Amino acid sequence: MSNDFNFNAAPQQTATPANEFGWDSEFDFDDPDEYIILPPGEYDYEVRSFQRSHYDGGVAKDGHTIPPCPVAKIQIGIKSDGGDVVINDSFFVNPGNTKKMSGFFQSVGLAKAGSKVKMSWWSDELVGMTGRAKINNRKYNDKTYNNVSHYIAKKE
Repeated sequence: MSNDFNFNAAPQQTATPANEFGWDSEFDFDDPDEYIILPPGEYDYEVRSFQRSHYDGGVAKDGHTIPPCPVAKIQIGIKSDGGDVVINDSFFVNPGNTKKMSGFFQSVGLAKAGSKVKMSWWSDELVGMTGRAKINNRKYNDKTYNNVSHYIAKKE
């Protein structure tokens, strides 16, 4: 089997589906520095994605130790007057973080106050679920970012 490639060959013309670019496609410039900062407040959101990760353990900014543990990474989408906003959030899946996880699962309707919480991170239904969150702004390296302050329990 040969690994020779002819880099001078004429490109093959094939139909490109509407949801992807071809190698020579054109697109409208989208300013990478344009980032919508939401005013602090409560917003409806939709879970856009979920990803599993792992944390090797270490010391948090406030000085407490976080043991090695799984990490759930989600993206939530918020529709604003300025356009769609995506916010990344992470959950250390350990006994020291049950308040944040409980709030999230209550927010999307997968938990009720006073009951056991069955973590449904891998649920096929999680992506697309909706809830409400309080959003604030945080500064990091002289830039301002949207931040989930806390999740708001879904009204029954």
